[in-house]
Amino acid sequence: MTSMDQTFGQMKQNCQKLKEQSAHLRIQKLLTLKKALKSYREKFYQALRDDLRRHPQETEINELLPLRDEIGFTSHHLKRWMKPKRVKNPLYFWGSRGYLHYEPKGVTLIIGPWNYPLLLTLHPLISAIAAGNPVVVKPSELSPNTSSVLSELITSTFDPNEIRALQGGVEASQRLLALPFDHIFFTGSTRIGHLVMESAAKNLTPVTLELGGKSPVIIDTSAPLSDAAMKIAWGKFVNAGQTCVAPDYILIHESQLRNFVDLLKLHIGHFYKNQFQKSQEYCKIINESHFQRLKGLVEASLTRGARLEFGGEFFPAEQVISPTVLTQVENSHPIMQEEIFGPILPIIPYRNHSEALGFVRSMTKPLALYIFSQDPQATKLLLEGTSSGGVCINNVTIHLGHHGLPFGGIGGSGMGNYHGHFGFKTFSHERAVLHSQRFNLLKLIYPPYRSMLRWVQKM
Repeated sequence: MTSMDQTFGQMKQNCQKLKEQSAHLRIQKLLTLKKALKSYREKFYQALRDDLRRHPQETEINELLPLRDEIGFTSHHLKRWMKPKRVKNPLYFWGSRGYLHYEPKGVTLIIGPWNYPLLLTLHPLISAIAAGNPVVVKPSELSPNTSSVLSELITSTFDPNEIRALQGGVEASQRLLALPFDHIFFTGSTRIGHLVMESAAKNLTPVTLELGGKSPVIIDTSAPLSDAAMKIAWGKFVNAGQTCVAPDYILIHESQLRNFVDLLKLHIGHFYKNQFQKSQEYCKIINESHFQRLKGLVEASLTRGARLEFGGEFFPAEQVISPTVLTQVENSHPIMQEEIFGPILPIIPYRNHSEALGFVRSMTKPLALYIFSQDPQATKLLLEGTSSGGVCINNVTIHLGHHGLPFGGIGGSGMGNYHGHFGFKTFSHERAVLHSQRFNLLKLIYPPYRSMLRWVQKM
């Protein structure tokens, strides 16, 4: 028996114990995690500096702060979430009581990504702990320094029969996916998402897939352009564009394109001082393979007729690509054929809303959609004419930080959701419980049937 099989077997034996744990004990585990995050802060700063050349303040704001916030929110509400919920009965169930009981699904596998290796690995872990599941955490091998520190934190914080981190590459992931987990939570690319779902199907394991896609921005003529350019410059180029909900391309009215390009360049210069190769505030591409993929997309698109507005600087030694903006981009260009996941932004003009909507609908349903508009009718038209995992109006990416909103995809951008109560429900089984009393109307369905038939025929 391999160590993975042993780990899985030990956790399986521990399921009933965790199921019976009180809200208080689960909250204590969450608060212990919160304390551990604080004590490991400096190690995470350095690890993410090594993996992504990320500034510590960016790590704090985009990863550690949201995790502490999620722990606080979940801890505050968990006792109420765990209580059985009484449901209203139909008339013919008079004399019975219906409830929803929330119980953990069982041994859960969380496979984390490399782009936000803390937030997107520990955020679902918070929900899994709250729901009472034993969890195997598989950090990404592409962010090795952060994954090592993350594994160290988990090992030093939790009982290994309850929560355990297992490191390794593709082979380790394949071996884990072959095990009959009770739920798999995967964050990553659509291509790998297909493989995860295929493996899970062999064991009829339910999955949550947090994928990505080409998240569009539609800028209406009523939107203040400078405000839109500033927000997009931040949301697109933070983490060097390696964000699942980063704007992937922009649709803007043809009359505003030139002005918007100038404003975008202005705000990028303000954020990063146009110093990218050695900057301490601008991230690098995660590895050589992704660097070459992005470089190839730009070069192939320029060959096909796209226009480089600014950027387009590639620094192989540092694995850095400067913020790059392309125009005269067509749907057939390589840059439009896959999720970019890097600091490259195509801008495409439209003549009217119908043309913009047609362009978005021609693509796979995205993880996020962004609308900039001050016109309520235009906003309504663009919102109702599209489909996406989530929507943010007059801003970008920030919707994923809202506790009261589910975060997840649709179609090719994923399935299922989490955050707050939605995360608790994702890792819980909603168990239907009907408590029938001695005296109830259901006796009317017993033979002989004539009296019941006359009553039904009158309905």
